[in-house]
Amino acid sequence: MTSFGYQILGFGSGVSTADVTATITWLIVAGGGGAGGYQTGGQGAGGYRTNAGSEGNTLTSGATYNVVVGAGGPGLVATAVGQIGADSSVIGTGFSVTSNGGGIGTYSGPTAWRIGGSGAGGSSRSGVTTGGASTAITAITTETTSVQGYAGGNGSAGNSGAGGGGASAVGANGSSSAGGAGGNGLSNSITGSAVTYAGGGGGFGFSGRSIAAGAGGSGGGGAGSNDPGSGAAGADPPEAGTDGLGGGSGGMPDNGYQEGTAGGDGVVFLRMSDAAAAGGTITSATSTTADVGGSGETVIKFLADGSFVAGSY
Repeated sequence: MTSFGYQILGFGSGVSTADVTATITWLIVAGGGGAGGYQTGGQGAGGYRTNAGSEGNTLTSGATYNVVVGAGGPGLVATAVGQIGADSSVIGTGFSVTSNGGGIGTYSGPTAWRIGGSGAGGSSRSGVTTGGASTAITAITTETTSVQGYAGGNGSAGNSGAGGGGASAVGANGSSSAGGAGGNGLSNSITGSAVTYAGGGGGFGFSGRSIAAGAGGSGGGGAGSNDPGSGAAGADPPEAGTDGLGGGSGGMPDNGYQEGTAGGDGVVFLRMSDAAAAGGTITSATSTTADVGGSGETVIKFLADGSFVAGSY
């Protein structure tokens, strides 16, 4: 695996351009939601979109494909509202795709504050227990995902927060015995190995009432915090979402002394034939390239904004 800032790719030499299928397969995961606010559910995972399993989008020689990698929403003090994760996208000739950042929970704000790639779990506060929705998408022709994420679960009034939605499932509802678990993410083998992305954060619980915090969803979701009760200081902070997976952070308790934690940063993958990659140029300070063993293909991983300029094949 090679890291570079600006480089004309040189692997795949010796592969006849006559053998090249000039198509591109992509996976685009946005940043997860970050925690903040009293008694909130788990935060939503970043949106997950892919054309893996299709014949791919056709590359246009000489075209630039601009890549944006969304950061996770920052964690804020309990008296502030958390922040939605940032969008990730690939925009270029032939296709433009955006995955939306993960939604966030709030104990008193409007429903719109909870909408994201996946929705955040509902609060334990009466009147705001309903989980947030996920953002609808209009799938492009080659896309194999019909939704980019799922809604958050419903909180249990006076008891616990719900789990945030993930790429494959709605967050679990909170109850009088446990915070809701985050919705699980989706597995994808674009790199040649199966990895799960975009898990929702778990809802908070009350240790003083024997209510367990919710677990994070598979794919980088953070577990919720556990409040010792009576607004006491010293509760463990919720777990952050995992960077590079777009996981949502765990939910916040009724505790004004701790800070929330951030959602996980997103990631973008582009996969194409070795020869197509060798003929192109990438700009990014944090990109990596790797052969996908035995497939005759190369995958380019972006952890920060960059671009790919398609060469002649």
